[in-house]
Amino acid sequence: MVWHKFDGIMRLFTAFLLLLLASGCREKPVPDALKSEIDSLISIWVPDTREGICNVEIGSLPGNIIKVKGETDLPEVRMEISRLIENSGFKCQDSIAVLPDSSVIKKKWGLVSVSVCNIKKEPSYASELTSQAMMGTPVKILKRRGS
Repeated sequence: MVWHKFDGIMRLFTAFLLLLLASGCREKPVPDALKSEIDSLISIWVPDTREGICNVEIGSLPGNIIKVKGETDLPEVRMEISRLIENSGFKCQDSIAVLPDSSVIKKKWGLVSVSVCNIKKEPSYASELTSQAMMGTPVKILKRRGS
């Protein structure tokens, strides 16, 4: 009889521990105010996505740490985002790549060699046309993806 009570208490204790572990390991959401400030900062630095890149994802880690990953072509944006997070009382885990990556891209500049060059949003034939460039227009090569 005593053994059955002990078995029931142990099951209840085990369930409580599992619940405690599961709730403690869950990511806490990034505060909406901080997300909004980062979005505002990005829109100030990159008002037109045809002229600049700043694609970042924001998440949180245990220990009051905000993780930021993505890519940008402006090193100043990377520093401003890190500074904004740290001024908000969080630690910043920065994984933002600054383009162009000199280990991958050897020649950072190209020259349009056709009469009119279509500039697409994604590297695919079916992708949306964002702009065009005329022959002789210099273009900055940021990364290589697809064809």
